[in-house]
Amino acid sequence: MAMKQNEKQSTAEKLREFLHYNHETGVFTWAKSVGQRAQIGRVAGSKVPSGYIKISVSKKVYSAHRLAWLYMTGAWPENEIDHVDNNPSNNAFSNLREATKSQNAQNRGNRKGTVSRFKGVIFDTQRQKWVACIWLKDLKKNKRIGFFSSEEEAAKAYRSEAEVLHGEFFKVPEYQR
Repeated sequence: MAMKQNEKQSTAEKLREFLHYNHETGVFTWAKSVGQRAQIGRVAGSKVPSGYIKISVSKKVYSAHRLAWLYMTGAWPENEIDHVDNNPSNNAFSNLREATKSQNAQNRGNRKGTVSRFKGVIFDTQRQKWVACIWLKDLKKNKRIGFFSSEEEAAKAYRSEAEVLHGEFFKVPEYQR
């Protein structure tokens, strides 16, 4: 991921002038008063509808998880920042990891509007069977894992394949455990 325009001018040193970051809780507080809402010690930022925390510093808006990465490592992330627990407002440093766009997509849940309750499972109406399939980014295509009599069997097959392919980024949605 290319550095965002607003990130080019900001450095970890400049960030620390304005904000304090608690790496255990993931919460930013103001280290310097810069207006009526930004008073020393007050929690910085606000949650947007997507669940992410956004913080405005020097008239520029940043995602808190990217600021946390800068604060802790001294450099902007080269890629996306993944929330290990899938909670976009949990910015504890132990919950953040750098990931490619593809890796970050591996721990998403099931797409809206699908018939199956499980990620990676669809129903083939012609064969009247459940199909487990997985996206292969490098080949830019879906790999069919197999046909199954039950939705649960297909989900189990998807899970096994995904665990091998996605390694540490593999995640089974809570409802699928």
